[in-house]
Amino acid sequence: MINLSPSAVEVLNVGGTAVETNNAASAMHPVIDVNANRITFNLVKGQFNGSQFSPGLRGSNIGVTLDANAGTWSATNGTSGPLTAAEITAVLNFIKNLRNGIETIAVNHGIFAGTQVAS
Repeated sequence: MINLSPSAVEVLNVGGTAVETNNAASAMHPVIDVNANRITFNLVKGQFNGSQFSPGLRGSNIGVTLDANAGTWSATNGTSGPLTAAEITAVLNFIKNLRNGIETIAVNHGIFAGTQVAS
């Protein structure tokens, strides 16, 4: 979860009454392309209530793409830049470990009978 700076907080009013205050953000809805080594997700604004993040219904959100092959990141708000070597390694390791973990579950539960996971 990301605590937003005061300049990034959104207070949404209806008829002069605050109906939503988005003071936090969280990475949500990831789409992972294991062949292109790319992760796309949304940074969603909302509220952090105790131990749970509640996405806002009306706030502005930002789409982000991490491209480990190109070594770049880009966002729908027009910002972009290079990933560091450590970030590229982290993205590649995450994608490979997630893929292998999902494939292991598929094998362990016989989704494809008689198969094994190749690394």
